[in-house]
Amino acid sequence: MAVARPFIFFAVSMPTVPWHTMSDSTVPMHAMPMHTMSQPTVSGPTLPEGKPQPEMSSFVVHPSTPPAPVVTQPQVVLVKQFQSFKPYTGASSWKGYREYFERLAAVNGWVTVEQKVEQLALVLESPASEVLRDLDTSQPQPYNVIWEALARRFGTLDGAREAMRRFDSRRQEDNETIPDFEQALCTLHREAWPTATPEQRDAALKRRFEDRLLSTEMIQFLRLHARDLDFQATVIKARQFAGATGPSKPKKRVNFIDNSPRSQSGNPCCKSSGI
Repeated sequence: MAVARPFIFFAVSMPTVPWHTMSDSTVPMHAMPMHTMSQPTVSGPTLPEGKPQPEMSSFVVHPSTPPAPVVTQPQVVLVKQFQSFKPYTGASSWKGYREYFERLAAVNGWVTVEQKVEQLALVLESPASEVLRDLDTSQPQPYNVIWEALARRFGTLDGAREAMRRFDSRRQEDNETIPDFEQALCTLHREAWPTATPEQRDAALKRRFEDRLLSTEMIQFLRLHARDLDFQATVIKARQFAGATGPSKPKKRVNFIDNSPRSQSGNPCCKSSGI
């Protein structure tokens, strides 16, 4: 015989919502119960956190170009060339040549006494080279010994007095330029008065230069226009005058012979005229 099983009814309380506000398509969400179900936690390997990647800027890739060829510069080797020298025969002043030789030695790098002695022996020519025959270059200071021998052979006993005499009698020679005449006067004055002051030197050179010029027109021009100038400025004025007028020509003397009958004295009559 079948036994009837009883039915159990569970009463669920629902919020009361007015039926007149409900429709088939609209149900308030807050009116419905919300059941939250938690997901079980599954243990497992922990993945490393990803690091932020750096922001890459966009760029344009150009086609590759071949590298430029490397140009090698040629190595420059500097070779010092020695300056050629002028030989000394004794015809000129030994003092002037010594100054020239000292400058030449400085340029060519002859710094030791041995080098100077060797080079000085090479530049001496006859008759100046004859002073080396009786010299002992092995003694102390052989370089000064050679110059002392040249001074005795080609110098004067009283060089300063001789230079004074030559300075007082020096004139501009034919075909001698203004710069050459100026340099000759300066050299003679330095040898004659080595201890003169600059003021004394300038006054003596200016006076001798103006009085010993070859052109009388230039002398008058300088006396008129260079009266208050120093020696160097006077020389510049003279060079300007020479450049404007051209080189001065020396006057020629022409003799005219008279072919008339002889005079009572028996000598022909001659006439001369300067042109």
